[in-house]
Amino acid sequence: MSRRFNLGENTWQTYELYGKPPKGETLAVLAELGFDINWLLTGRGDVMVTEERARASVPAIDDRLICEAVEFVEQWLIASGKEAHFKAQLKGKLVVALCRLAVEEAGTGRPELNPAAARQLIWFACQTSALDG
Repeated sequence: MSRRFNLGENTWQTYELYGKPPKGETLAVLAELGFDINWLLTGRGDVMVTEERARASVPAIDDRLICEAVEFVEQWLIASGKEAHFKAQLKGKLVVALCRLAVEEAGTGRPELNPAAARQLIWFACQTSALDG
């Protein structure tokens, strides 16, 4: 798995043995592979996103939610003084993960950004990107 994600063996072992959450880029790749981000971060829900759930969630991500997620990420990074440390690609992946999480949590309702989950996800990305250099 460490090779698949281009990570050091010790990094992947830390995820598995000590429950350290993966950094944002790794979470985004796991989400693309069909893993449920909510399950990865909280242990709740299903391990994998089913095709039915994935199809149902696509139209639920709208401009409003994307704009809200972008604004949240940018404001958090500015407030924490970490905006210079994050490349646009990582910011984009965080936005995607936040939107997917909002859709998952909403079920059949209107997806809303979860500020607590958003702060936690961005904080994890900050911590792991600092460690990975």
